Formats: sequence, structure tokens, C-alpha cells
Amino acid sequence: MDKLNLFFSPRACSLACHIALEESGLAYNSISTKIRMNEHKTAAYQALNPWGKIPILSINGEILTETHAILSYIADLSSVDLIPKKNPLARARAHEWLNFLSSTVHIAFRPLFRPNLLLDREDLHAELRKTGIPNLKKTLLEIERRLTGKKWALGDTYSICDPYLLVFHIWSQRDDIIEHVADMPNWMAHRKRIEAREATKKVFIKEGINAHCNQEEAKLMSMVYAGICCHAPGITSRPEIANQKDLASLLSQFDRLRDEIKTSRPDAIFLISAEHYANFFNNNMPTYAVGMANHYEGPIEDPEWLGIDRVNIPGDLDLSKKLISLLLHDIDVSYVEEWKFDHGMMVPLHHLTPDYDIPVIPSNINCQSPPFTPLSRSYEFGRALRKAFDNVPERIAIIGTGGTSHWPCTPDSGKINEVWDREFLGYWQENNRTAMTAYKDNEILTSAGQGAFEIRTSIAIAGAAGGKGDVYFYEPIPEFACGCLVASMQVK
Repeated sequence: MDKLNLFFSPRACSLACHIALEESGLAYNSISTKIRMNEHKTAAYQALNPWGKIPILSINGEILTETHAILSYIADLSSVDLIPKKNPLARARAHEWLNFLSSTVHIAFRPLFRPNLLLDREDLHAELRKTGIPNLKKTLLEIERRLTGKKWALGDTYSICDPYLLVFHIWSQRDDIIEHVADMPNWMAHRKRIEAREATKKVFIKEGINAHCNQEEAKLMSMVYAGICCHAPGITSRPEIANQKDLASLLSQFDRLRDEIKTSRPDAIFLISAEHYANFFNNNMPTYAVGMANHYEGPIEDPEWLGIDRVNIPGDLDLSKKLISLLLHDIDVSYVEEWKFDHGMMVPLHHLTPDYDIPVIPSNINCQSPPFTPLSRSYEFGRALRKAFDNVPERIAIIGTGGTSHWPCTPDSGKINEVWDREFLGYWQENNRTAMTAYKDNEILTSAGQGAFEIRTSIAIAGAAGGKGDVYFYEPIPEFACGCLVASMQVK
């Protein structure tokens, strides 16, 4: 029996091959090769396919590329009827569909998805996308026409053409595409029939894909989770000195946040923190900064002291660039290509993504060196982020890390104003923008310490999420020099 290994990336054309293999009854292995993490550009992958394209089907070590070819091979190898084998014209119709999808439909998406492959000049990409819309719309309407009166692409019989059609319907539901696409009830009904099949359900689980949602829900799916948490270094550097009951409760709620993030299946985590003179200094202190790299390193502190091993944290350069470009329409941000995370990011990541298997896009709000951005502007930063998220297809979880009242590195270290903290968190839970942003920095310094300037990260999360909050855990833990916090917020 042939040994089949499929190299796939979620939601790519490989999805069609993945579903076809599941339908075929053939034994196979699937190997995730995420385009968003540039895994198709590694030397190991390009040794298999120098073009770096996905999918690849390895057949006893022999490499087969191109979706059309792989689908045809699977159909011919399988005992299940996935392509007409006795009717020459019906078989030709199948290849007519496959050629149309690979050489016409796929190419019609390129000006909108990957304009860089057609033009080097970034200043012309927006115009290229604009000019590509009419052709894409015309192409997708041709699919709608061809499906009129048909259960499947070839009529009453399911075939390898159908999961390939599903791929492009998923692509057509992107927020930057869907507004230009007319209603296509034939194709929508076709998609729902495919998603009802057991093979499709199994592959969706393997690839972390949601089944169909309506257009309004689809527009909200880019931002899939919002939460906030503390980042006290003592949580990992000296856990033994805290009240162990409080510590256990705190860690259990970190676990809850981690599980909720995992369930939301994000393509990336956008992490807003307030760093502590590790990368940014008074000679050049950006108000808002966003990371723009494929990987980062942390912790910058002594790993033995912090209790967290030094690791490389995956980033997403392409997604960062897209988000920064979108943000600049509404708010000025700096970008950072080299970033060594301090405890403000490493403590949350240690608990929320202990395997570092989700790309992280770091962001910093200056909460260290005045003059500070107004609290109202932090809320607007969150709103600008949400607008940017809603204009990319990737699923994004957003997490804010920072403290409420605390006086770090001062004689008052360990002091906590619990009343002030609970008042602010009450406003945050209600997403009461007016109350949250009414605090004055001089009042914050007096009542809650310089560490409480970090409420800007929580305010930004409220601006991005727009819903109500739920505080899972808040307790003053003087040994950690702050009130420790874990909370989530409804994405409205």
C-alpha cells in the first residue's frame, strides 16, 4: 500500500486535498505546514518543493505537487467514486471544473490576496486590489451560474471538484472580499452540503476551521477573543512566598484563560503590554509600538531569576505589516523589528501559551515615562486595533497585560489600594468608557502608584472588544507587589 503524506496549511488549497483523502478511505498522514508562520519557506520544506508551494503529496517519498494533480491521483487511487471513471465526457467535465478553479478562480484572488507577487511597488498595491475586484466578482458569479439546479459540481454525484469549490467559498467570505460579492445562494447551499459531510467535519477539526457562519458573524470572526491579566514577575520568580491558596486560584484562572484562548483557535495573539525600560528608553520612547518580525526572544531578564527559560517566540511578519498599515490610517504607531520581551510579556505567555505554538504580535503602550498618552487615546487605540482586525482574515486573540495599583521599585513596594483597583475594574467590566478615562495621571500616581499607569493596556482592550468584562480573579498579593488579575471581555 502506498504511504501518503499530505503537507497542508489551514484554509489553503490543500484543504480540498485533505477532504478528498478523508473521503477516499485511503490511509494517510497530514503534516501541518503553516503559511502564516512561513513554514513553507524553510530549507526542509523547499527541499521537497523548491517553489515552496502548498500542497505536497508525498507518495512513498515521491513528491506530487499542484492541487489538480493531487486530487486526480487521490480519486484514481481510491475505491470510492470521487471522479467518473467510465464516462469519458463526465470525467472531462470534472477536469474542466478543476482547470477552471486552479487557473481562473484562484488567479482572480491574487490581486487582492497577494499583490506583491504581481507588483513590487507597495504604493500601487491598493490600486491593484481595486482593479482586481470586478474580475473576481465576475469569476465568482460564473461559479454561481454553473451550480444552478445542481446538488454537486457534476450534478447528483459528489466528486473531487466539490471540496475544491469549498476552498474558494471560504476565501470569498473574507471581510475585504465579501462586501464586493453578490449573494450566491446556489454556492452557499453547496457549501452547507459539503460541511454536513463527516469527512469535512473531521478535516475542519484537524485544521481548526469554523463551519459556515452568516455574513455579519463572518465580519466579527477576525477578533475571536479578548482578555487581560497581570504580569508580576514574582508569579514565576518566587511563587513559594505567596499565600498558596491565592496562588493556586490565580494559576487556575490563568489556565482558564489559556483554555479559552485555545478554544477560540486564533491564528495570532496580539499582546499589549507596558514594558519596563527593556527595549525603549527616554531618548526614544514611542507612545504606541507594534512588533514586526517573524520571531522574538525572551525573557530579556536573567531566566534563572524570572523562572522562565529563554526561548524564541514565533511572530507573524506579514500579518504585522498588514495591521500596522491599517492602524496608520487612524493612529500613529511605531514598528519594532527587534524586540526582547521582558516579564511584562513573558509571564503571561508562560501561562497562556506555554508551548509557544501561536504567533505573537507584541505591542507596547508607554506607561513608564511621561508625558503619557491620554487614557481616552488608549481607548481609541483599542478601537483602531479592532478596525484593523476586522479588515484581515486571520483570527486574532487580543490580550492586555499590566497592573492596577502598585508601587514597584519604591519604598512603598508591596502596597496595594484594593478599593481603587476594584473601582476601576468595576468600570472596566461595564466597559464604561467615560469613567475609565476620567482618571487624571496625578491622581493615579497619588492613589494607585506609578504602576497603575498600566491601566492603559486594559482600557485599550475595552476599546477593542466593545463588550462587557468578566473578572475571573482579583486578589491583592503583597508578595507579588500588586493586585493579581485575570479577566476576559465579550467581543461585541
